[in-house]
Amino acid sequence: FFFKQKTAYEMQRGLVGSEMCIRDSIGTGTRELIIFEEWTKRVYNEFFNQGDVEKALKIPISFNCDREVVSPYLGQKEYLQIFVRPLYDALKDLIPGMKELADRIANLQKEWDKKQINLLKKLRYYQN
Repeated sequence: FFFKQKTAYEMQRGLVGSEMCIRDSIGTGTRELIIFEEWTKRVYNEFFNQGDVEKALKIPISFNCDREVVSPYLGQKEYLQIFVRPLYDALKDLIPGMKELADRIANLQKEWDKKQINLLKKLRYYQN
């Protein structure tokens, strides 16, 4: 089946940026951990800075932007689990080379989980 992709002129300006972010971030989920960590650090700094501004303006803090509540480690693990891994799991049987990426994503999920557990241990919220 074929579908017509809308041009930027046919879409709202914000949606074009959103679509580009989604496409870029799905691909980021397949990168080596060191690259994924740097991307995560940058994106969450942007989120948290936005939350700080919202807090100073005394308006509701946007989803994922409250540095006092949000865990980037848990967020990235869930992001991989909900968005990235299902896509690559579906593609790995159809496209050669996707199995390697699907396996990398599974390993990245484990690494983010370890980071979350280590953070919780440090904060004494986690017990074995």
